[in-house]
Amino acid sequence: MKKILCILLAMCFLFSMAACERSTRKEDGTGGNTEQTQGGASNEGETVQLSARMFDNARVELDGAENIGIIVEEEEDPVLTDSVIERSYIVSFNDDGSFDKITFLFTKTDEYSDGTYTVTQEQIEGNPIKLHVTDMFIFLSYSTRTPQAYELEDPSYEISYNNYDENFVIDRSTGKLFSLEELSRFLVVANSVIRCSSPAYKYYRLSVESGVLKVIDLLPNKNIEAKLVAEDKFGNCYVQTDSYEGKEGNVVYGKNPFYTGDDGYVYEMTEDIVMAYSLGNTYLLRRYGSDGEVEQNWSSDTIIRYYRWWDIADTVAYIMLLGNEVYVFRSGSDSLYYFWYGERTDAGTVVSKEYLWYMDGAVPVAPGMIAAYATYGTGQPDQIWYYDMSEMYIGDRVETENQGYICDRGILYAEGSKAFVRMEEVQGTMVYELVQTTGENGKLSVEAKLYKEIEYQADVITIQPLN
Repeated sequence: MKKILCILLAMCFLFSMAACERSTRKEDGTGGNTEQTQGGASNEGETVQLSARMFDNARVELDGAENIGIIVEEEEDPVLTDSVIERSYIVSFNDDGSFDKITFLFTKTDEYSDGTYTVTQEQIEGNPIKLHVTDMFIFLSYSTRTPQAYELEDPSYEISYNNYDENFVIDRSTGKLFSLEELSRFLVVANSVIRCSSPAYKYYRLSVESGVLKVIDLLPNKNIEAKLVAEDKFGNCYVQTDSYEGKEGNVVYGKNPFYTGDDGYVYEMTEDIVMAYSLGNTYLLRRYGSDGEVEQNWSSDTIIRYYRWWDIADTVAYIMLLGNEVYVFRSGSDSLYYFWYGERTDAGTVVSKEYLWYMDGAVPVAPGMIAAYATYGTGQPDQIWYYDMSEMYIGDRVETENQGYICDRGILYAEGSKAFVRMEEVQGTMVYELVQTTGENGKLSVEAKLYKEIEYQADVITIQPLN
């Protein structure tokens, strides 16, 4: 019989849709690298004006790249030579931490080999301020302002694309760019789905057919409310509605929430699995297969991020699957218990078995592995430890048979499907990614690897004497 250590977890999750930094590295964990385009005649001296049509007849070379991002650099002001200005660039990151600024390839015809010329980012008016990468698309926003100036005016700029900026999408399979001028303020909510928020929430699915971008309303009947959308790795789309269930092509409609696990499958569940659970209760948890149909026999090791449908940036829980075992981590709760354990009883139900005791600030690193402050376990309160949930046992404190020290102090948080520790210094910020690895004893462990380093320049004020 499996031995359970009673642990209660409070989760903290930070969701970010875009990335930028000041001359430092920041990777978009879901996307691909954009490499610098080579070849073609230079069009140096001509400026591409900031407009919805600025990328007409343009493309970029993606060529299997893995990491792209936005960097901000300080440059000498061409007018006031004793001052500096900020300019941001879309870059591709190399394995050694260096980066290359991408170049856009333009053509005056529909054939790339005829009349092709290159345009560097220095020739483009404005700054790239937002970037979001999925398996199919790269969403990009340009503005006359820098990301820093934009953030001061609109703190939510990182998670929304606004119609007062110039928004574009790049088809990753061809490198073609399309304007999203006709769409109102939107969020990217899935691999190929966006949610527009004006005048009411509408979900649109994007696809490229015969070189043309198609934007399709996922629920034309506005008497039916769409609440949440998910996509699986097989190309199926799942829409939670308030009143309709059915299947149209590869789009599945249902009344329960749908969520995509780290394994790429979509899972259906009832909201009470995290919002109103109780010991001994039975909850819905089903998985959909490649055909968009409910699977009858399945087992999985994955993490499912559960969030409120009306605010995707406010994560409320994680659901961790280990074979037939289910662990639920709930954050932001006023109740006594934040974490419980259950078992799947058949293809679509889970029975809650045990409440687990509180573990401070815990976040999942990988299926079965948790990082948390060691407040209630071995070690000092400001230490961060890992705990292997597959080797938990009943005890009077937070322990597992496989656990260990990761690092001292720092702010522990999750972003997307990754876990991080942020450490603040006087001169800068160090961000470490928590990565599951194999320890010297041959068992799984967790290491903190440097992910990003940001240096801050101190302000220096020089005052001349009065006489």
